[in-house]
Amino acid sequence: MQYENTGKKITKISVAKEKVTLYFGKEKMALSYDTFTSHYLYEGKELTPLEIRDLQKDNKVAEALKYGKSLFLKGTYTEWKVRDKLYNKEYAKDIVDIVILKLKEIKLINDKAFIKNYIAYGNEKLMGQNKIIQNLKTQGIFDDTIKSITFSEVKETSKAKKLLPKLEKKYSGLSTVDRRQHIINGFIQQGYTMEIALKVASLAKKKEPKQETQNLKKAFDLALKAAKRKGLEGEERRDFVFKRLEKKGYAYRDIHVMWEDKFREIY
Repeated sequence: MQYENTGKKITKISVAKEKVTLYFGKEKMALSYDTFTSHYLYEGKELTPLEIRDLQKDNKVAEALKYGKSLFLKGTYTEWKVRDKLYNKEYAKDIVDIVILKLKEIKLINDKAFIKNYIAYGNEKLMGQNKIIQNLKTQGIFDDTIKSITFSEVKETSKAKKLLPKLEKKYSGLSTVDRRQHIINGFIQQGYTMEIALKVASLAKKKEPKQETQNLKKAFDLALKAAKRKGLEGEERRDFVFKRLEKKGYAYRDIHVMWEDKFREIY
């Protein structure tokens, strides 16, 4: 609401649970309770245009601060994230700057603590350093700060070793060659460096020949069924099966032996 430059006299004050309303004759102004109590206001007091503008600004700050505090009931946020959310609410920069300062004063915004806590969370979830760094960037931690973060190679390797059994189980049905590549890719997707991925993937348990044969047979049967669904016969079916199994990392020699055993009477 815009006010004239002649000043306004408070004719009535109405106090409700969450707001206080000042009346200036037929005009009125709603204030937060915090804004009202931070100013010396009473019926009959005349406010200058400057005092009214200050009240409006303080009220905006109180409103924005209330919203800023509410964010932290759901989780933790970096300064950048809080700023972004306040700007999305269309608060002006000067209001946002004041709110950010107040949130820092009461320790709700603390980027250093946020980084420390997120790294601990990432380590618990067996994330590699690259994924942790990328996630910190998306939360508004900038490159200058990221550069100061160090990761221990020993700790990264230890985390990767804990993750290895999960990847081994996930790709247990693949050929030895394909399984190893998927494990390496799994480490990379989880944020580990290529060096760590290669080193720890080499520790994967070697599959027994019997297990490898069983896996090939299962993949072979699935490939045959897929070829039949496509209506492939003869050499087309054979080429389809071989290409599919080779893509999965099985050796041509082993595929050929299985094909010969199954279709010896034809080929």
